[in-house]
Amino acid sequence: MDKLKIIKTTVFFLTFCMVFLLCFLITKIIIQCGQEQDFYTIKLDILPSQKEYNLLSDGRRLYISADKKIHIINLSDKIYEGVVILDSGGTENGKK
Repeated sequence: MDKLKIIKTTVFFLTFCMVFLLCFLITKIIIQCGQEQDFYTIKLDILPSQKEYNLLSDGRRLYISADKKIHIINLSDKIYEGVVILDSGGTENGKK
């Protein structure tokens, strides 16, 4: 009788561990697959000497400021919308 009780307890424990590990592995796979869709590579025309840049997001767009340019990226469509070039009012073609 004691051996049967030990076998039942062992089977229950091993079944519980197997179900727990299976759920854990499925969760890891789902999380890993979901993260691949959220990350993407952006290549901008930032010179190697311009190592300082700032990032800002309003939830819909990502703004990357480097030197005198602000690059705008739409996060929902994952497209590059354009660039804004800031001019400090200096000379243009040698004229003020």
